[in-house]
Amino acid sequence: MKDTKTFLQPFLLCFFAALYNFFFWGEDFGLNIFLFSNLLLLAVIYLHNSLLNNRLAQLLIVGTVASSLALLYHNSLNSKIAWFMSFMATVAVLQNTAIKLLFNAWIVFIINLFVSLSYLPEEVMQLLKRATKNSHKLRAINRRMSLLLIPIIIFSVFYVIFNIANPIFAEYNSRLWEAIFQFIASMSSGISFLRIVFILSGFWVVSAILYYWKTVAELETMQICGTHLIERNRNQRSLPFKILDLKNEFQIAFLVIASVNVLLLVVNLIDIRFLWFGFTISAGVKLAALVHEGTYMLIFSILLSMGILFYYFRQNLNFYKNNKWIKNLAIVWLVQNAILLISVLLRCHYYILEHGLAYKRIGVILFLLLTFIGLITFYDKIKNRKSAFYLLHINSIAAYLLLIATSFINWDKLIVNFNFHHPNLNKGSIDIPFILSRSYSTLPIVYENASKIDMNLQELNEYYYEKDSNGKTISRKAYIEQRRREFLANYAQISWLSWTFTSANLYETLPK
Repeated sequence: MKDTKTFLQPFLLCFFAALYNFFFWGEDFGLNIFLFSNLLLLAVIYLHNSLLNNRLAQLLIVGTVASSLALLYHNSLNSKIAWFMSFMATVAVLQNTAIKLLFNAWIVFIINLFVSLSYLPEEVMQLLKRATKNSHKLRAINRRMSLLLIPIIIFSVFYVIFNIANPIFAEYNSRLWEAIFQFIASMSSGISFLRIVFILSGFWVVSAILYYWKTVAELETMQICGTHLIERNRNQRSLPFKILDLKNEFQIAFLVIASVNVLLLVVNLIDIRFLWFGFTISAGVKLAALVHEGTYMLIFSILLSMGILFYYFRQNLNFYKNNKWIKNLAIVWLVQNAILLISVLLRCHYYILEHGLAYKRIGVILFLLLTFIGLITFYDKIKNRKSAFYLLHINSIAAYLLLIATSFINWDKLIVNFNFHHPNLNKGSIDIPFILSRSYSTLPIVYENASKIDMNLQELNEYYYEKDSNGKTISRKAYIEQRRREFLANYAQISWLSWTFTSANLYETLPK
């Protein structure tokens, strides 16, 4: 079985490299990604004997298929990122089921990708040597192929008979051969230096997916694959650095956590008083400073708090006999950070109420969600003596699941639709150029709400927007029309391989 796979592997490499060239040259992402990635996953599962009872592998396979469906639906930037990250991790785990951390899977894939640059030429040379040394095997294969000669001749005779006797069969047959010849012509036509580079890049990428090179196998010894629970370290002298006495470390940790808890309590009381109840946006409130500088610094303080707790509860302090008070203080600190997180979320909420949605504001909300999950896992770590592996494993899985979930949302359409219905749209608080510069998928929403861009003007062509590609200042109406023509022209240049539901629906919806 192993010899069969070794024999099949180079043929799969050539097949998928050719498919890569046919699917992606001059095309956008769409149906090609869905077909190519899922076929490749099947090949990797077969070649590497991947055990599908591996829970991480199961999760990643489902996530990759799901993200490819999201990409097939609307082909947004976030769906592309989700698919790419998921596919990389899935391939790495299928190649090496010893990988237990999702973060390590991305590292292993990237290393394997670059290692293939040195191993691929060597692999090609070895295949050529095997072909010359095993000429007797080739003769045996030729003898077996000769046995097929008579069946092929008989099949061809009946094929010609049916082609003449049945007009419908002849029509389907003609279409089939026409498609085959078109495929061969598309593969051979337009060969240029860039096309050659593209084909070689296909061999490189596919080789890193189908082959798991020997150098990367050494990374298995570097896996952080300990248990979810902390093990007590009784041999402190073996550490390469001098550490504080456990009692002194306990006292310092107690002072740090207690003092910062008091400081954080004051900050939280202020936020609860002024942000949680009765907050109004006024001229005296610098909302931009409150959100931008304040939000980032508070997020940093939460991450710093988690880092300090991670340091003090990394090892033997978890087993200190008098650590009840410090564990309770640490839990109070986590609860206070959760309250602070709500305050940060409120700041972002108030900014959205004033200025609408944007990618950074959405990013802050998603990051706060992951931070909240991190606080919960830290609580579990401190209470139940969980390890660093546990924190990395759970939080990386949470980030991955959030990435896959968000890939199904067309954020451009959500942002544009939300901002067009924002009460401050015509008060100068909403960034109109930002709305108009979103992806082509938002064009129907723009046309539907064109009259809302500026209520004081009768027509959009009186409201100047920016310069076109020739440096000429054009109106917003002309800019929208220019984007419509650009989409229609781009759509006309792609084939069925770049098909996505959103683009096809948009092409049918927009006026021609």
